[in-house]
Amino acid sequence: MAARTESIGSLRRFAGTGLLAVAMPEAGVPSVPDGEPWAAKPAVDLARTIESELHSVDDSDGAWECIQRRLSEELESLQDALSRHGHIASARMVEDGVVVGIVYQGRERAVPELAAALAEEVGALQRILSAHERELLETHLLTEIASTLQDLIGAAERQVRAMNDELEERPTSTGMKLRLV
Repeated sequence: MAARTESIGSLRRFAGTGLLAVAMPEAGVPSVPDGEPWAAKPAVDLARTIESELHSVDDSDGAWECIQRRLSEELESLQDALSRHGHIASARMVEDGVVVGIVYQGRERAVPELAAALAEEVGALQRILSAHERELLETHLLTEIASTLQDLIGAAERQVRAMNDELEERPTSTGMKLRLV
């Protein structure tokens, strides 16, 4: 009983790191308020789901060493990329894994939270860009319309002048001169 409780607690702590949500977003992590233990059945169901998803993963020592090297390389690459923009990435060991945390906009965020924040920021920037593009397009169209109207008004004024010149040369039989206004 104590071993089961410890195993459930370990699984819950692992799920709490956010790694499970990144690796298996469709996994049904039990939603229980903090401080309350998970029931055995949902925890066992989650463990079985994880096991069935990971049954084909190579868990040999060679694969583990390769993953450790790659993790180190990827973390270094992430740190380099983020430091150029004033952000910090760090890794910490927790029980059986490594959790990467990122300080973004002065606040430490987990990778899934950072992805959501970046998606929100990209959406906001796209809306701003779309508004700016719309403004440029409207300005261009207004300029185009104004130019076309100016051409049409100029042509109409020339036509009126030509008509008035012709009317000036041809008075009526009573001597009256007509003028188009």
